[in-house]
Amino acid sequence: LQAWTNTLQQRQQWLGERGIRYLFVIAPNKATIYPEMLPDHIQRGRGRSRMDQLIDYLRDHSTVHFIDLRPALLQAKSTGVIYHPKDSHWTDRGAVVAYQQICQKLGSWFPEIRALSEDDFEITAGKEATDLSMMLGLGRELAREAELWVPKTPPQTTRSRLEIPGQYEWNRSIVPEDQVAVENAEAKHRLLLFHDSFAARGGLRERLSLHFRRSAFTSIQPEQRFLELLVEQEKPDIVIEEMVERKLKDTPPAL
Repeated sequence: LQAWTNTLQQRQQWLGERGIRYLFVIAPNKATIYPEMLPDHIQRGRGRSRMDQLIDYLRDHSTVHFIDLRPALLQAKSTGVIYHPKDSHWTDRGAVVAYQQICQKLGSWFPEIRALSEDDFEITAGKEATDLSMMLGLGRELAREAELWVPKTPPQTTRSRLEIPGQYEWNRSIVPEDQVAVENAEAKHRLLLFHDSFAARGGLRERLSLHFRRSAFTSIQPEQRFLELLVEQEKPDIVIEEMVERKLKDTPPAL
């Protein structure tokens, strides 16, 4: 807990010294939002999760800006399916809830940022392959019906591959297509988002890009050297770090 808090606090401080905001977002595990779907023997074994412990510790021992998405996602369960039954990720509906919570926090720093409401989306039915079925090599065969949330009046954006700084010795197993930049002439400010598969699923990245002149999205873990190089290159106004709850069992990224 102390190591995680030190890493996040120092990251926020380093960015703050350069006039850059920092926000840490934990995407809850599906079982955290749907605990009633777990077998009884797992229910009996559940205590305070790593997420419970870290959020309490951050509140008591740091000034780190973070978002606890659990209350909003738990409330949204009554409106529809927010995590795929055969996937570990949230649905479009769940991702919209996360997007709205993030925008609410961003709006306290950048007042012009206002999240789209449910009425601003066209909700249609489609089919989506799920990660568990893809692991079986049956993504197409086991694709399930899913809601697709598309903004009714999306702005004109330009999408390109994000160039990784040449000085960085990055792991060649990283998928280049996951490093994305989006330009939006109708907005202002610049976003740098470090993320895992949760921000890439359900349209979270695309919805956040509606509110920034330039959005840089990377799935590379933000150890300090990479963060410094990318901040120098992108000159963001805010850095968001999104991480799924299950990754809290790992050691924090190196400073």
